[in-house]
Amino acid sequence: MKIILTLDYELYMGKITGTPENCLVKPMNALTEAVAPYHAKFVIFVDAAYLLRLYQLKDQYPQLQKDYDTVSRHIRQLASDGHDIQLHFHPQWIYSHWNETEKKWCLDYTHYKLSDMEPDFARQTFAEAKRLLDSLLPLPTKVFRAGGYCLDTYKDFPTLFKENGIVADSSVARGQFRLEQFHSYDYRTVPDKTIYRFKYDLTSEETNGPFLEFSISSMSLSYINFVLSLRRKLRKYKYALHYGDGISIGNSIEKRNSKRSVVSRLFSTIRRTASIDGSSSMLLQDFYDKCMSDGSELVVIGHPKEATDTSIVNLVSFLRGLSSSDQVVTTKYYLQ
Repeated sequence: MKIILTLDYELYMGKITGTPENCLVKPMNALTEAVAPYHAKFVIFVDAAYLLRLYQLKDQYPQLQKDYDTVSRHIRQLASDGHDIQLHFHPQWIYSHWNETEKKWCLDYTHYKLSDMEPDFARQTFAEAKRLLDSLLPLPTKVFRAGGYCLDTYKDFPTLFKENGIVADSSVARGQFRLEQFHSYDYRTVPDKTIYRFKYDLTSEETNGPFLEFSISSMSLSYINFVLSLRRKLRKYKYALHYGDGISIGNSIEKRNSKRSVVSRLFSTIRRTASIDGSSSMLLQDFYDKCMSDGSELVVIGHPKEATDTSIVNLVSFLRGLSSSDQVVTTKYYLQ
């Protein structure tokens, strides 16, 4: 089986963004050191919008100059170590500002998706961000992942891809659907395969399409069975060191009635994406077994900011259990 381990290299998107040291550098280094004995490399989707905003403001604020130097140096090192650096883009960074008095970022949540941006400005800043990221790398980026998976609402993305040398995407969270203020996408009708070609529609396969999709693996679970299974596994899961020091947009912005949500989902089926984040890392073997049964590739997502000591141990345990016929590859394997 081919296994692709992807990471979104980004800060938190809530009221507290966290620091690059604790959300990016420290957890990323811990992850790369942990998988090195297994000759595994990550596909690292770097948030180039954040990188661009740091670059734009670094001459005004010493802290942002320091952050830009830290992040750009780290990206260069990861590329030098053989990891596959690709393009990620959270538009709200472009509209956000730095509060020098409080030493914190103030994010603009009205521009969370590409479709929230004025079209010409989206094309301009996307190209600028990509050029900046590519200037740190030996080879230009060719694969894209939209912030929050929100790409299908931006209908002109094929033009954006062609103008910027993007030949593949990994924004599709298989079977997932959200229609909310900040997150909006519908990937419930994607092709019955993990990797496929497309042209204008992310959810429709075209054999000779110009773009390749690396969709993130997922599986359906009974909500009750999921909770019971996770509860059993949580007994073995220890919330040790949590690297990230921020707050996500889901917890700080999108308010939900949790009691009502649990009741409404109690007897429903839920869809989970394959992830190495936190306690989700305990399900890696379940996803592997499903993909093995389906005869498909396994594409896993993760976020350095969500890493814990135990989740890294779980990832190592998963890699250690792979058979000799399994291969951990990157997008470069398919794009050579």
